[in-house]
Amino acid sequence: MLGQNIAGRHIVPNLGAKTEDERRELVRLREQYQLRFLKEMERQQVDVLIAPPFLTPSLQHDLSLNMSYEGSYALLYNYLGMPAGVVSTTRVRPKKRRAAAEAEIDPCRRPRRSTSKAPACRSASKSLLRPGVRTWY
Repeated sequence: MLGQNIAGRHIVPNLGAKTEDERRELVRLREQYQLRFLKEMERQQVDVLIAPPFLTPSLQHDLSLNMSYEGSYALLYNYLGMPAGVVSTTRVRPKKRRAAAEAEIDPCRRPRRSTSKAPACRSASKSLLRPGVRTWY
């Protein structure tokens, strides 16, 4: 899968503790990439990029290692230091809102199918949340 290849080649090797020299080199490489990215946007006369959001709760530092890479495409804009936002393209009807509120959904945002895996998923997700931060799914 493409996502696993990208994560394996570009994300995983850069995880973990770094020396000051290694950190400086990663910052230098990021700045080079930022410049290339912006030049390419200018060359193609792109003013706005539209991409799907990847919703996650606020994380404590260093807990992103516990997350999957399925939303790694959304990290690009944060990595590049570019402004980003989410715009609603539909409305939730009152009937659907009630149905969603009544549905039993686990913190991993999947309808619960098996209770055998739900507790582990639930405890892993709770450890990612910052105390006192409200999270809306």
